[in-house]
Amino acid sequence: DPTQLQDRGRVARVRVAAVTALVGAAALLAMILVLPHARPFDSGFDLPWPILAVGFFVAEWKVIHVHFRRETHAFSMSEVPVVAGLFLLQPHDYLLAAIVGSGAALLVGGARSPLKILYNLCHFAFVGILTLTIFQLITDHAAPPNFVDWLAALAATGASSVVSAVLVATVITASGGAPQFNKLPEMIRFSGLMAISNTSITLLAITVMWEDPTAVALLGLPVLALFFV
Repeated sequence: DPTQLQDRGRVARVRVAAVTALVGAAALLAMILVLPHARPFDSGFDLPWPILAVGFFVAEWKVIHVHFRRETHAFSMSEVPVVAGLFLLQPHDYLLAAIVGSGAALLVGGARSPLKILYNLCHFAFVGILTLTIFQLITDHAAPPNFVDWLAALAATGASSVVSAVLVATVITASGGAPQFNKLPEMIRFSGLMAISNTSITLLAITVMWEDPTAVALLGLPVLALFFV
């Protein structure tokens, strides 16, 4: 029945709009509470935020699709610019780069629904401020990066990958798609593995920068190999 389909579509849009509003409100509240007290990592590097925005753009534009058994999981290498931003940018510049770069990738990728675009922007903002908050709570903000700072980055990206997976499962279910919560444990395992791998590689690059910035170029080939594999 076309009428029933239209009603279901309206209900689904209302549900997605409600999830979007909640995620956006949570992101805004967290920014108001966290950003005024956030301290930059004492890196000594002056990296313009648009450079990291390009990194977020590439990571979200070229999403990796992993086929496992009967399921397909989509992941990005966004932890690479995330970790770099946590260590090398001012907190507000990190969030700006994440939202602008990821949002641009969404537009270039062909997203046409305004509600989908709005939800994803709220998603990027919430995950970004969550990552920053966890990192700020653990790190000692002092260069060079030490074991505590490594744990801070791993905890931040690991927790954010779990929350991101839950949000994705929630919005897909709310939109009327097949319920995703039974697949959530597998989604979390895959996203957690990717987050730890990407974070570890970027932490290695960040640590090497303090010894010899030019040596970071040696990590270019492994990162590209991981991306293409």
